[in-house]
Amino acid sequence: MREINDSSQANGGSASLVLKFLNRTCPKFKKSIYSAIVLDGVFDALPGMGQFELALLTDILEHFRKERGHELLGLLFEHATNIIVATPNRFLEQGPTGQNQHEEHQSGWTIADFKRYTIIEQTLIPRISKQEKVLTVYLQK
Repeated sequence: MREINDSSQANGGSASLVLKFLNRTCPKFKKSIYSAIVLDGVFDALPGMGQFELALLTDILEHFRKERGHELLGLLFEHATNIIVATPNRFLEQGPTGQNQHEEHQSGWTIADFKRYTIIEQTLIPRISKQEKVLTVYLQK
């Protein structure tokens, strides 16, 4: 998992973005576009983060085993009313890259994996540089 972006309404209605890097590094150019950077594991950081109107989980779930991914969605629903997920629309082979072991894909997701949640919208988006499609799902509490 490289990063997680959240749009928050927790601070009196003002939106903020949170960026999370597991490898504890953050390029300077990204520091200027986020109001907060959390350098902690998502399961450790979320419980103390308050409530959100929307959580964006983009290119994240495939880096967890399925059961752990569902745990993450459950935890997010304790803090967010809406979740938008973007993930490859099947298992897409990817190993660790460079020094980041967390880049490895642990699971593949299809729309069937989200049937336990309230699905507001779903779509498949073609990737520009690859033949695969990205599954984008809007979930609501």
